[in-house]
Amino acid sequence: MSNTVEVFELMPGAQLLCLKTDKFKTGCMYASFLRDMDADEAPANALLMPVIMRGTEKHPDISSLSLSMDGLYGADFGVYLRKKAETQVFGIASDFVDDRFSGGEEILPGCVDLMRELLLEPAGGMREEYFTSEKQNLADAIRASMNDKHSWTVQRAVEIMCPGEPYSVSRLGTPEKLESVTIGSLRQHRRELLSSGRMLFFYGGSRPPAEVYGMLGDSLGGISREKEQEPLSPIVRKGAAEKKEIREHMEVTQAKLCMGWRFRPDYEIPYAAGVVFSALFGGTSTSKLFLNVREKLSLCYSIDSSLDRRKGIMLVSAGVDAGDLDRCTDQITEQLAMCARGEISQEEMENARAYLKGVLRASGDSLGGLQEYYTTRALFSLPLTPPEDLIGQILDVSAEDVAAVAAQAELDTVYSICGQDEEEEGSALQ
Repeated sequence: MSNTVEVFELMPGAQLLCLKTDKFKTGCMYASFLRDMDADEAPANALLMPVIMRGTEKHPDISSLSLSMDGLYGADFGVYLRKKAETQVFGIASDFVDDRFSGGEEILPGCVDLMRELLLEPAGGMREEYFTSEKQNLADAIRASMNDKHSWTVQRAVEIMCPGEPYSVSRLGTPEKLESVTIGSLRQHRRELLSSGRMLFFYGGSRPPAEVYGMLGDSLGGISREKEQEPLSPIVRKGAAEKKEIREHMEVTQAKLCMGWRFRPDYEIPYAAGVVFSALFGGTSTSKLFLNVREKLSLCYSIDSSLDRRKGIMLVSAGVDAGDLDRCTDQITEQLAMCARGEISQEEMENARAYLKGVLRASGDSLGGLQEYYTTRALFSLPLTPPEDLIGQILDVSAEDVAAVAAQAELDTVYSICGQDEEEEGSALQ
C-alpha cells in the first residue's frame, strides 16, 4: 500500500487531496471549509454544517436522509468542527463501503452526489425550524464548555495570553456572538463560503485519483466561484509579554491551573524536535510533568501539555489542590528548565519516541486518522509525506535538539481558578 497523496485543483481556492489505498474496506470523502478564526464569524461557522445536515431538497428531513444513506450500503455522513492554530476547519465527512466490497455496485458516485446535495441544495434553502433547533444545540454546547472547568481554564488562559488575537477565539464562539446570528445572515454566510471561501476536499479509497477528480469536479460544477481566492492570513507570532499571574474564584471543588509560554517569534520550531519535546515534557504518561509533578511529588491530580508549533505557544494545564498551586507552578517551571539544561535521560527520549511512533502508526490504521494527518499538513503547507517518513525524522531527534527547543520558551501567563472560600488575597497576583 502507498500513502502517496495526489493534489488536484478543483476550482479557484478549492483543492482535492486523493489518497489511493487498498488497505481498507471502506472509503471516505471530506469537504472542509478553512476560515481565519474570527469572533464575529465563529458561531456561524459552527452552526452552518449541523443545519445543512438536517435535510436537502430531495431528502428534506433526517428520516429521508437516513434512508438515502441506507441505500448506499449504510454510508455514514456527519459534521466536524476543529481549530488549527488560527484557522477554523469545519465541514461534512462521509464514510462508506469501498466499491471493491459492494457486490459490483458503485457507492462512491452516490456519496459524492449526496455531498453535493448537502452543500448546494439544503432543504428550503435551510429551513428556519432547523436553524432554530441547531442554534439552541450550539448554545447548549457553548454553555457545557463553559461549565467544564478544565476547558474553561484553558480558554480563559488563552484569552488572557492573546487578547485581540485570532488565537483567542473559541471554535464554538460565544453566547453573545451566537445570539446575533439569524437565519438570514446564516443563509448569506453559506452563499459567501461557497463563492469565495477556501475549501479542501479529501478522498481515501481504492478509486484512481483521476476518476475521483473528474467525478467530484462534475458534481460540484454548480458552485460558482465569483471571487478570486485570498490566502488565509499568516499565523500571528509574538514574543512573551511581561508575565501575567491571575487567580480567579469560582464554585469549584478542585483548583485549575493553566500556564502559557510563547516561543520567540524569530524562532521556527523544528517539526520533529518540537513533537518529541512536547511528548517528553508533558504530553504523555511517561513525561517529566506526569512522572515528577504528579506521581513523584503528588502536586496535582492531572496534568498535560500541548504545543502549537505554528503559533509558537505551549500550554500546561493541571487539576490541583488550591494549597499546592504555587508549588505546582514552581515545579512545572523547573521541569521545563531541566529540559532546557539538557537534563534529559535516554529512557525519557526512548519513551517519547515510542509514544509518537505509536500515534503515527495508529493514524495510518484508519482513514479518519490519515485524513486528519494530511489535511493538517496541507493547511500548514507541510510536505504531504506519509506518517512513516515522520517516524524516521523523530528517531533522528537527539536530546540536544529537544533542549534547544525548550530553551526558546518564555513564560507569559499563569492563570488559575480556585474555590470561593479560598483566601481573597490570592485572587489577583501581579
